[in-house]
Amino acid sequence: MNITSQKKYLHFTLFLSIFNIQSAFNMQLDKTDNKYVAIFAHGLGGNSSHKQFYNKFIGCNIIGENGPEYDNTTGKIDIKKICLAQDKDIEVVEKQIQNHQENIILVGISKGAATMINTIGKLAKHNSQHLNKIKAIILDSPFASPKDVATNILKQCSQKTLGSCGESMESCIDNSLVSSTINKLGIPYVYPNYNPKGITPIKAVEEWNKIDNKNIVIVFIHSKKDSLISVNDSRQLYIKLLEIGFKNLY
Repeated sequence: MNITSQKKYLHFTLFLSIFNIQSAFNMQLDKTDNKYVAIFAHGLGGNSSHKQFYNKFIGCNIIGENGPEYDNTTGKIDIKKICLAQDKDIEVVEKQIQNHQENIILVGISKGAATMINTIGKLAKHNSQHLNKIKAIILDSPFASPKDVATNILKQCSQKTLGSCGESMESCIDNSLVSSTINKLGIPYVYPNYNPKGITPIKAVEEWNKIDNKNIVIVFIHSKKDSLISVNDSRQLYIKLLEIGFKNLY
């Protein structure tokens, strides 16, 4: 498949994803009489302006603040302030949820999607009354654990650096060993705000069993060609939610 064909294919699959989201919302959400607001969380290296992409098909006001790593004055990102969907990121979303009385749709991309999962897990455990306002969640390319993403990066680096030898190494790498090493050395070194023993989406989603409303519309969007955050991360989270009893999963 040439580059032009690939672009057309990606545009077509993106159109189908948007159409499926719109269909899910139209079937499950009655927005005629009730006021909705969408809360957006951006990905690593992104900013809140990316929320504009979702305005066209969500059909309600969408708000979002930049993460703690983003300098609103310079537009630059301070890597030392990145916490990978943990405490500071959760605080931003949690505050927005608590400050709005409307029905809420949560939208997150990558790190932002992981933040949404972690925030709901925290609220389900400690402050569940606010969850009644949440009617739908869009999770675009969430990671199940930062360790998995770091492992993928390490494998890709070995392949690019060492060529065919790197491909052989990649197939022989023990994921558990690499993840353990990264967890202790790599991620905390690059992202000092990351807590290796802290909350992760695959752990946080277990707290979702405390949510009474299992009819929340939950939409996963994830490219099979994503080499940084594997589509298997979304599959893991999807299966977990299915096992817990959530019914409107897409």
